[in-house]
This record gives sequence, structure tokens and C-alpha cells, in this order.
Amino acid sequence: MFELLAENFDEFKEKEYALIDFWQATCPECLALKPQLEELESDFPAVSFYAIDCQKVRKLAISLKVFGLPSVLIFSRGTLLYRFQKEDCTIDNIRHALNEKN
Repeated sequence: MFELLAENFDEFKEKEYALIDFWQATCPECLALKPQLEELESDFPAVSFYAIDCQKVRKLAISLKVFGLPSVLIFSRGTLLYRFQKEDCTIDNIRHALNEKN
């Protein structure tokens, strides 16, 4: 999983499929989801996995309308396909969405 910052943010827009995990260290649910996403990453090699630490780039998260954590957004070439936030942000929901696209 690659870290996205303001400097390299547009990188994901070039990818066929990109999953972005929005998290922060003070969010227990985010910390619990992270190893599950890392495991999922090996199951979907065609998807580029990224992480955004909301404490580092808060304005970036707000610009993408991320107002609750944990949040996972799935894009295709920069176009938002799926948004999972808070209680909807489960590994089962994310896996199901990725299976639909692959």
C-alpha cells in the first residue's frame, strides 16, 4: 500500500482501478481495517492500493468528501466508483465491490 500525499495525489488517477484507504492513528476501526486491506491487496493485483493519513492531508480528505473514518474509496481512472464510510466500511463490502470490477 502506497502513501498518498498532496505532492503525489494525482498518481492514482492514472490507474485502471485504485483503492484509497483514509485513516488516522487515533481511529481504532481504521487500525483494525488496515491489515485486512493489506491482505486483500494480494488478492487483487490489478488494483492499486493507497493510503491517506487524514492527519497529514486533512484538506485532501475534505475535498473528496471524506467526513467519517474509516473510509475507503474505489476509483477507475480517477472516477469514483464506490464509497464506504464508517459502518459501511467493512472488508466484506470492499471485497464485494472489487469482485464486481474484476
